[in-house]
Amino acid sequence: MKKMYIDQIHTGLNTLALSMDAQWFGMNRKDATEAQRNACEGLYQGYIAAICMMGGDWKRDQNGKHRIFLAGLSSRDVDEYNEED
Repeated sequence: MKKMYIDQIHTGLNTLALSMDAQWFGMNRKDATEAQRNACEGLYQGYIAAICMMGGDWKRDQNGKHRIFLAGLSSRDVDEYNEED
């Protein structure tokens, strides 16, 4: 695969991970209304479904930060993830 395509996929995975971070934060805000939480959860679940349908995987750390994995690529330039996490 050409480097340009790999870079585009990596950028997309990173953007998706940041979007998942934002929705996770929105779902867990103490001052959010039920409607806001539901909207965030709907988007969050949609992201998860899309990742899984494409054959990817995702992880969330204890701080609510997400990592996306697809076709051997990760949402991070350097990823400390291993299968034992």
